[in-house]
Amino acid sequence: MSKTVRELAEQFDVSKQAINKRLTTDFRRQHVTTKTSNGVATLLIDKTGEMLLYKAFKGNNAPTQNDKQDQQLVVGLLSEQLEHQKRESAIKNEQLAAKDEQLKTMQKLLDQSQQLQLIAEKKIESLQQPATSKMEEEGKAPQDPVVDESTKKGFWARLFG
Repeated sequence: MSKTVRELAEQFDVSKQAINKRLTTDFRRQHVTTKTSNGVATLLIDKTGEMLLYKAFKGNNAPTQNDKQDQQLVVGLLSEQLEHQKRESAIKNEQLAAKDEQLKTMQKLLDQSQQLQLIAEKKIESLQQPATSKMEEEGKAPQDPVVDESTKKGFWARLFG
């Protein structure tokens, strides 16, 4: 779990300024995230960053048993993160497969809908053709609608003319 600069300063018995001096740009890029709450930005340092700061403030330069334990702890944390990412990746792959299946189903339904629409249009057309041919046989042509003379005139001609 990430900790704030204040929490780490209390844990290591140092000031916040001392912690901030250790936060180089590379360290910030790799181990620090910024959380904004109520307009206040708070720096959160992850577990590996916490371990590095712990070594800087509590550890000495000679490799000791604690350093080995710390390294094992860091390796354990990294392996946990890797496993978590693998699980998330597997879940997302399953979700993508489900979405692909949904897309295939939707495409099939759309194709079927288009085919039904085409059949309906052909049926309507075939029903209209006999009615038109019957009128022609009787000598009646389909009547064109009567066009009103006023609709042929423009707007201004109708208004002023």
